[in-house]
Amino acid sequence: MVLAGAAWLFYAASLGATARDWLLPGVLTTGGAAGLLGGLGWLALRGVWARRHLPAHRYRGPSVILLFFGAIALSNLLSLVPLLAAVASGQDVGEPGPTATTVILLISPLAFLVVVGAFVLWPRALAGARLGDGPMTARNLARGLALGAGAWVLAALVTAALSWLWTQATGEEPVDNQLVATMAYSLPPLVAIAVMGVLTPVAEELFFRWVAVNAWEREHGTRAAILGSAAMFGVAHIAGGTLLVLPPIFMLGLAFALAYVITRSLPLVIAMHVAFNSLSVAVLFAVGV
Repeated sequence: MVLAGAAWLFYAASLGATARDWLLPGVLTTGGAAGLLGGLGWLALRGVWARRHLPAHRYRGPSVILLFFGAIALSNLLSLVPLLAAVASGQDVGEPGPTATTVILLISPLAFLVVVGAFVLWPRALAGARLGDGPMTARNLARGLALGAGAWVLAALVTAALSWLWTQATGEEPVDNQLVATMAYSLPPLVAIAVMGVLTPVAEELFFRWVAVNAWEREHGTRAAILGSAAMFGVAHIAGGTLLVLPPIFMLGLAFALAYVITRSLPLVIAMHVAFNSLSVAVLFAVGV
């Protein structure tokens, strides 16, 4: 119902339909979205309730996979609002303006923050897992920035080598058509760095490392936690791109997960991710898309 209503809304918007024409598809989309999110929320609350009696060293929250899909669903559904507003104002749905693009890029990390806050932090599902490092926080942030910059240089060299090999083997240059990169380039540089270089890493590390690694480690062991969180991190970045982005993102997720398991410092891995993303955005603007 959500997909049908959303498709109908986009079709009506592309035809310049009146408010009356938007009523039925709007009801379908809103009702379907409410039902979907309500169902996912109910399952998450049921998971919290069912596991509330477990000892503090266990994970006492809902399924991490359920939380992941809940955050993705919330993000996608909320993204319909700025997209439809952009279409209604005459903008191309494939190239929304800076305001709509900023809102869309903000929605995803905020959705993950909401899910983590509601179903992990609030019910204390990860008792004992540290969010900060106390007096060591500043030092670990600095270490993370240095490690992230080093990881970015290494990734850039590996990507360049793989691109060269691909070109030599096929005679064609590899195509990088990730939607997020294209969207970022339509924003002012400082806005893109603030959203993609800072806010997004904070939200993603909180979910993929602090929640996923700790939860799966408590239930399935360290190796499964590292591999599972990296795989989920890779899957989250496929949207808007191609399957070719999965291997390098998976390797990056492994690096972040290993750094977290070794140091148990969330600020360190957040800083690593911030450095990596910020450098990527800065280079994106320096060389163009």
